[in-house]
Amino acid sequence: MKRTLEELAALLQGEMKGPPDLPIEGIAALEEAGPREISFVTQKRFARLVSRSQAVAFIVAPELADLPRPLIIVPHPYLAYARVAALFAPARRRWPGVSEQACLGRELTLGRDVSIAPLVFIGDRVRLDDGVTVMPGCYLGDEVHLGAGTLIYPNVTILERCRLGRNCIVHSGTVIGGRWERPGLAAGSRLTTWCIWPTMLQWVNTPCWWPRWGCPGPPNWGSG
Repeated sequence: MKRTLEELAALLQGEMKGPPDLPIEGIAALEEAGPREISFVTQKRFARLVSRSQAVAFIVAPELADLPRPLIIVPHPYLAYARVAALFAPARRRWPGVSEQACLGRELTLGRDVSIAPLVFIGDRVRLDDGVTVMPGCYLGDEVHLGAGTLIYPNVTILERCRLGRNCIVHSGTVIGGRWERPGLAAGSRLTTWCIWPTMLQWVNTPCWWPRWGCPGPPNWGSG
């Protein structure tokens, strides 16, 4: 994939400094970028590395706008870097549609273009929004909700009533909603478990399943 400096500046809604038709074919860190890749600088103490970098252009914060190289100037370079990285990322392989070898629960709600691979187990009343991908060997408990564009890599466990926001990526072997023993918790206590969103971690109250068992909670433990 090839983009020009002008096209990337328009995508990022940033100020361009340099030839508009400058070709860019990828993105990399300062010391790893090649002559057809863009990189980024966020702090002045790293500006000295620009002269040694082979990158063809740089995404920078406004205080670095005087660097003598082709630039895209944006208020939030980290966010801009993430957007460009997503643009150049290779398309991920998806299972076409819903596999007949997946085990699907009752009252399953599917958005458009959902991909469910073989050997996936999905509980009851689960909701998968548009473009969700669930790879082989995953377990989704009852009432799990996955936001649009979320990617679940193989062998992930997401326990009951957990919710993930849009465009999350969960890597292989992850367990979300796990519980472990903690002494002194009464039966029926209401504790907190992690629910992962694309830009934050949100605490959500869920009932404790067993006496003396609970979920990871905030710094101050307690019932409620």
